[in-house]
Amino acid sequence: MKKDLIFRACLLAACLVLPGFADDHYIVRLSNAASIGQVASQHGVNVVKALTGSAAGLFVVDVPRGPLSTSILRSLMADPMVAAVEADSQVSLPELAGEPVRPAGQATLPPLFDTQNTSYYGATVWDPYVNQPATWMIGVEMAQWASTGQGVVVAVIDTGVDPNNLVLQPVLTGGYDFTRNVSGGSEMADVSQSTTEVLDQSTTEVLDYVNAVILTLNQSTTEVLDQSTTEVLDQSTTEVLDQTPPPAAFGHGTMTAGLVHLVAPQAQLMPLKAFSGSGTADLSAVVQAIYYAVDNGADVISMSFSATESSQTLQAAVQFAVQQGVLPVAAVGNAGIQTNQIYPAGYPSVVAVASVNDQDQRSTFSNYGNTLVTLAAPGEGVITTYPGTNNYAAGWGTSFSTPLVAGGAALLYQLNPTAGLSVVESALTNGAMNIGQGLGAGLVNLPCSLWNFESHR
Repeated sequence: MKKDLIFRACLLAACLVLPGFADDHYIVRLSNAASIGQVASQHGVNVVKALTGSAAGLFVVDVPRGPLSTSILRSLMADPMVAAVEADSQVSLPELAGEPVRPAGQATLPPLFDTQNTSYYGATVWDPYVNQPATWMIGVEMAQWASTGQGVVVAVIDTGVDPNNLVLQPVLTGGYDFTRNVSGGSEMADVSQSTTEVLDQSTTEVLDYVNAVILTLNQSTTEVLDQSTTEVLDQSTTEVLDQTPPPAAFGHGTMTAGLVHLVAPQAQLMPLKAFSGSGTADLSAVVQAIYYAVDNGADVISMSFSATESSQTLQAAVQFAVQQGVLPVAAVGNAGIQTNQIYPAGYPSVVAVASVNDQDQRSTFSNYGNTLVTLAAPGEGVITTYPGTNNYAAGWGTSFSTPLVAGGAALLYQLNPTAGLSVVESALTNGAMNIGQGLGAGLVNLPCSLWNFESHR
């Protein structure tokens, strides 16, 4: 008799300390990239790396620790050859707070008795992945009568994607791993070979519903990969994973990519791994990923992370994407507060996404406020792909609302690849169902958005 087992995927999140001078690494922006040697020599700093492509002119430098660090930084900032200096802050897992994101007793998923497979755009998938409340709520099936995202590229900046996942493998393109500076964007390098083998042993016929330990976000942190909690819809092999659990953030990227694919199954996915499996990242890696997405043909960028402090380097990267006609879609975060200070969601022309439950009510964990939120999408118990050849998980958080909207944007771009950002965003917002609650234009409605988009071409 098969034993129910619990696998935990915690909040992915991070602290981004922008103003302090405690860090060794700083992002330096030069007016003339060729002057980096002179600048480094003059101020006694070491060049760690140079950002490439359209990010050229940005460098990460190592400032020696000690009593001279403050004077070195001041001299850098005063140098006319230096346009800006900003800490290349570390993003890391927070401590867990005491109160759960989902209140005690709040319903999670109902028992999942459907063990059937179905065909989905050339792949055999688990039926509850395709036929679930999230897809019904936003009208995915009806929208796909008009568009499937074919010819559109969606960049997913996250922990990477499992390149061997049978559902996602056919649509992956041009990824990159900024944590190791190699091509591909795979998150499987974050786990051992034995863990990979265990994940690949799974089959949908042994999937079971399991309860997850509910974890929450430490409010003192300022940047998070916005995953409130995850339930892996598990198999008998989980017992091995419980003995040697993967890093806490492992799987997040495969999950968000799976939701873009759920909405836009023929769009290409560009996995850009800026976050490690433990949920950590450098600000410079996130920034480089945005520039890389633009330089390599992305039409939409899905970003399931947020910060409560603005970063001039991050804002400049987002503005560059907007100027080049690439639509940024970002999570509004999981602190459950009314705010307008969440980034990159709060930057101009970014589609900022909040979470609702299957009763069209704002998720208790979702941030809100009409000055911040553009749209809302389902973000509770959303079933999606998980690392391994044929694994699935359910997730709670604005992380999982965001890629649903990014996929919706891909549907629009297929119909008119040259449509401007404002046209696409207007179609999404004008088609939405206004449900109040500080959720901007309301719950995304893909059939209405497509109709609105087509009727105004």
